[in-house]
Amino acid sequence: MVSRMKPMNLFRFLVVLTAGVLMISCGPKAQQPLSQLDTPEHHTFTGIRLLNQEKFADAGREFELALRLDLRYARAYAGIGLAKAYQGDFAGGLESLKQAEKRTRSDQEKIFVLVGFIRVNTLSHSACLRVGTECKPDEAWLAN
Repeated sequence: MVSRMKPMNLFRFLVVLTAGVLMISCGPKAQQPLSQLDTPEHHTFTGIRLLNQEKFADAGREFELALRLDLRYARAYAGIGLAKAYQGDFAGGLESLKQAEKRTRSDQEKIFVLVGFIRVNTLSHSACLRVGTECKPDEAWLAN
């Protein structure tokens, strides 16, 4: 009876292992660049130019393309946050900037994200003043 249990346990182990490998291999894969200009850096640069031209939806699309190429690219998350803030979604913008802050890899990226926090907070307070309601100070961003 002991010899019969060992092959059955081995079979179960192999079935579980095969199922695990299949599930892992079905995960999302990063999009491969199609040309030399199809890089996260270039899409982010284009997105920032579109932000400056006040084409916020197009800028958001460029930042999303950058994220498809590199899911850990902090500047793309910061750009999405800025695009959302310019479209009036300040909570979504701050959430994207928090995601960007988690993914910073260098001091330059950290500065880019902190400037993004400043811009989103400034936009939210100026929008608040235009409506005429009293703005609640948000001092949490100063802690960074």
